[in-house]
Amino acid sequence: MIHILHAIFAILILGGGAWAQQGESGRPAPGGALHQVRGRVYLPTGAPVEERMRVTLRTFAQNVVSETFTDSLGNFEFRAVPNGTYEIVVWGNDRYETEVERVEVFGRIARVFTQNVFLREKERGDAKPRASGTISLARLSETIPKAARKEYEKGARESRKGNPQKAISHFQRALALYPHYVQALNDLGVQYLRLDQLAEARAAFQRAIEVDPQAPHPYVNLGFLHLLQREPEAALTSLRQAVTLDPTNWSARMLHGIALMQTGDLERAQAELERAISLGPPPTSSIARLHLANLFLRRGEYARALEQSEKYLEEVPNAANAAEVRERVKRLRELIRAQERPPHP
Repeated sequence: MIHILHAIFAILILGGGAWAQQGESGRPAPGGALHQVRGRVYLPTGAPVEERMRVTLRTFAQNVVSETFTDSLGNFEFRAVPNGTYEIVVWGNDRYETEVERVEVFGRIARVFTQNVFLREKERGDAKPRASGTISLARLSETIPKAARKEYEKGARESRKGNPQKAISHFQRALALYPHYVQALNDLGVQYLRLDQLAEARAAFQRAIEVDPQAPHPYVNLGFLHLLQREPEAALTSLRQAVTLDPTNWSARMLHGIALMQTGDLERAQAELERAISLGPPPTSSIARLHLANLFLRRGEYARALEQSEKYLEEVPNAANAAEVRERVKRLRELIRAQERPPHP
């Protein structure tokens, strides 16, 4: 059985957006390079927007190229974008203005272009009453000081470069300026995880939850930490809360499924892993297929394990563990053929 829990580090939820670097230095696509345009939408407080916002990528002549919606952390992404000058439009609602940012997308090889967007509240006279319901503390908090935001952005850049120790220094400075900075607390915990400083990571995630009990990403990361420390019951508690707060978060669903599998609840684990696959776009969420394949192996359902392993390779043919998965596929095919072979008389 392939042990791939460590691979989940790729989907640790960073408050500042830890984008995978696949494609940044890839080969030119046939007929010219096709790029990715990514970013995050922030509230006026400096926290990422939690509600779904419609985002449009259009040409400078205002011809629509593609549309999408932000996820629960405010992230958006457009793929297969040709060279050109574009506008990113985040459409407003009853509270926020529509925002437009320009992005230049040029390169002979495929690259990832990042453009964040900051929302502005409408004038008080234009605002309509907000819907009732649970409101995150991050939405009610005072504006995060500019100096703290600057330190946070520096930390996020160091994180993307793979420099966790430098990122920690910047996040700590941001927190010294604004101790209730939930994203900085969460991302600080992620950097500690990368350095295998688990006690410090746990403290950071727990503090983030204390500051904002309605923010789902610290629960996801705390649940992952519990899985690392072989504490599936504790992981279930954190991940159940994460799924409750953000039912469309594919990584929370996947980790919840893993925790359920580790506690022996294979039926619910299967449902969660399948839900994760349906929610997350490949290849980002494709890792869930390997966990689902492991579940089918535990139940002796070799054909279904083979199907998930093959789909994983279709979606992520150049994955770091591709050779290992191909070996699994080979052995599963041999096993299935042996089962189908009639017994000798």
